[in-house]
Amino acid sequence: MCEQLFNHVVALETERLEAEAAEQSNPAFKPNVLIVDDEPTMWELLGYVLEDHGYALVNVASGESALEEIDKTEFHVVITDKNMPGITGLDVMKAVKSKSPLTQVVLMTGFSNKDAAIAAVNLGAAAYLEKPFPNVDEVGKLIHQLVGKYDEARQRRRKSRALFERNREFWQKYSKLRKQLADYMGD
Repeated sequence: MCEQLFNHVVALETERLEAEAAEQSNPAFKPNVLIVDDEPTMWELLGYVLEDHGYALVNVASGESALEEIDKTEFHVVITDKNMPGITGLDVMKAVKSKSPLTQVVLMTGFSNKDAAIAAVNLGAAAYLEKPFPNVDEVGKLIHQLVGKYDEARQRRRKSRALFERNREFWQKYSKLRKQLADYMGD
């Protein structure tokens, strides 16, 4: 019974990973980026830069809306304002990391200090940006690097799971041969 359940889970996970790989090899595939900010001008600014890089953007104005989006879609990168009313950027980051640990989170703030930046990175932020951005093209380059980091981590996870599957198959064959040998030897 346990082995059947295990095999079923492995089969489902293998199917999901194959679908992910097929999706990413599709030339029309665009990495998903979520922008969370209560200032629509940030959506426009970041959208201007990131759309040129070929990203699929989703813009929301609150932490609450961000939580709804991360329940529906897996994002490569989430860019969130740190200081928003209600659910803060830190809350969004924690929810994202809980649901999708590979997703890269960038915290932005207009009220920065070194201690807050260090705390954000220690909590899992990939980067901490001060608004206004001195060079918006650098933000585009950062997001490009973070999408690459996400893809590399996903590829490592895929390889690790494939290795796990090969090891599982080996142990099944080993156990079967050992049983056959025991039966043959009369144990």
